[in-house]
Amino acid sequence: MTDVQKISFAHIPYFPIPTNIGHGSDLVYGKWGGKAAICFTGRIHQFEGYHTQYHSFVGYISAFLGCEYMISTNSCGSIYPNLAIGDFIVQSDHFNHSHRKFINSTLLDSKLRAPNMDNYLFEATAIHGPKMVELAKECAKEVGIDLIEGPYAYFTLPNFESKAEI
Repeated sequence: MTDVQKISFAHIPYFPIPTNIGHGSDLVYGKWGGKAAICFTGRIHQFEGYHTQYHSFVGYISAFLGCEYMISTNSCGSIYPNLAIGDFIVQSDHFNHSHRKFINSTLLDSKLRAPNMDNYLFEATAIHGPKMVELAKECAKEVGIDLIEGPYAYFTLPNFESKAEI
């Protein structure tokens, strides 16, 4: 990124502050390949005690700032035996085992509503758009990364505490 500017999450009204070790707490913006881009250096987890509304707040802030596409990354485990540590996966679908809405459309403050906000309030299956999945595969191939396509399973914690759960 060039022309980088940082804003601490603490300076953004209502923005949740990550408490998990290794997660940053800055919104970083600047130019990437000549285009405006924003990045978030950390994220929150349900086990930190945040209500589900806060999990979608990054999407709302992104929409408010004019973001059309959002790429989310994470590091997680897998119960699929053919995956190795460090494998890259593009999520083409998901299992929501949280018993909660995957996208929570309740805004914390109606003053934050932007004209393009409605683009982020859609059915959860639209999150994994086929065009974006194909674009991710093309980009990975271009830089020599083996990319595996598959679903993501979302659970509330604790889980996988015994072999029977897997």
